[in-house]
Amino acid sequence: MTNPTVTAQKKPSGFERIMNASDWQIFLICFSFPFLVAVFVQFIFLPYIAPAWNAGHGLLVGLDSVNYHQMAVELAQKIHQQGWSAWTLHTEDSAHFGLMNITAAIYALTIPQPWVLIPLNAFLHGLSAFLLFKIFSRFVKRSWAIAGMLPFLVFPSAAMWYTQILKDTYSIAGAFLIFAAWVDLIYLDQTSGKGKQLLTVLKALLFSVVGSFLNWIVRPHNVLMLQALTALVFAITLATMLVLALKKQIKWTQAGFIAAMAVLVLLVMTPFTKIELSFNLLGLSRPQIAAAQSQPPGSETAPAPTPDPGKRFTWYPSKLPGFIDNLAYEVADYRHQFTEWFPWQKSGMNLDTNFESVSDMLAFVPRALLNGFLAPFPGMWFGEGSLEANTFMWRESAFEMIFCYLALLGLPYALWHWRKERALWVLFIYCLGMITFYGLVVSNAGAIYRYRYGFYMPFVGLGIMGWLLLIVRFRKPKRTA
Repeated sequence: MTNPTVTAQKKPSGFERIMNASDWQIFLICFSFPFLVAVFVQFIFLPYIAPAWNAGHGLLVGLDSVNYHQMAVELAQKIHQQGWSAWTLHTEDSAHFGLMNITAAIYALTIPQPWVLIPLNAFLHGLSAFLLFKIFSRFVKRSWAIAGMLPFLVFPSAAMWYTQILKDTYSIAGAFLIFAAWVDLIYLDQTSGKGKQLLTVLKALLFSVVGSFLNWIVRPHNVLMLQALTALVFAITLATMLVLALKKQIKWTQAGFIAAMAVLVLLVMTPFTKIELSFNLLGLSRPQIAAAQSQPPGSETAPAPTPDPGKRFTWYPSKLPGFIDNLAYEVADYRHQFTEWFPWQKSGMNLDTNFESVSDMLAFVPRALLNGFLAPFPGMWFGEGSLEANTFMWRESAFEMIFCYLALLGLPYALWHWRKERALWVLFIYCLGMITFYGLVVSNAGAIYRYRYGFYMPFVGLGIMGWLLLIVRFRKPKRTA
């Protein structure tokens, strides 16, 4: 009698354990990575390895962080002297002060040093990475979702904001919360049990409110654009529920319930598009009032231009509905700020382009997408920045962009393969819309590199997963004896 062969199980590697980790373990990794990087940058890299780049207090020279820190210290001192009546959440003179006021409040409650912000910044960046992982997990296996999320988490350029005092950690986390809310809503028909459905709706409402708030406090114009894109996602949600009801895959009452809840989640964003949007949205000095004309120059019937306090430059209204024309004007206004008020920018793109009508804007969309997806272009990688640190960042961006270019080659196949997945199209609409917006608005390659990050990296992640699909498809099967 022979003993049965006992096959010893192979102990999983560290990589395999990460790929099979639970949600809370993945979130912990997503939080720990930026936390440890921020500690390294503030306490080791800047003071000892690159002291020429150190502005003091673990802050990098040449960034707005230095000004935010100083203003926050001064406001924290006022809070200690005068009480919390000296503090407000938001002020009308500049969008910058939303971030500064939050920083000042944290300083007043702790100590006025940037390192006290490390846990918050790490949490926000880690939360964004985790939410991206969860969205990807809707239509791919977890190991692939992790692979798609990793570039967002670990790219060195992201350390420029989660190790400093900048707006990006807030705005990106806010946008991803809104994405996650609508991914949950569009799958609501697959949620079993009324209790679970109600919980999903409440979570979506919370995510939408918090996500809108996080953008409003630092970049109010983002909320306006995100709500416009949310209206488009709502239309797709409504159409999806209608098709499912017609096919009798869900009841009409359930389709109506989902549509009603989607309207509610859309409407909770509205207050954040109405509050204090009269101030200069990009935090720049006020421009001189320019003339507004109702017809293009050269027209025989064009009236003489007259100053309009509501217009900062020449704008020719279209025959489109008023809300569309007003939204287009806001986009043109943001573009005007970048092109007119930053003539010194070394990484400028299409600085001679301004929009005076909706048709101007539509004509520029192809170039906006090119800038949004491919800038900074190879010719910019070896340029000189205004500071040594900026020059280094340009060099480093070359490696990231080469990786992104290669990853994006897999994007078309990923979009085709998962074309029926709802989560993919929710993510696609938001990210493509925001990249187009920043491509239209931002005339500086360095600025667009930062502003688009949260909306660009999901496409990079999808491209990586597209490559994984291709590898699996074309890998030859092993021969069996």
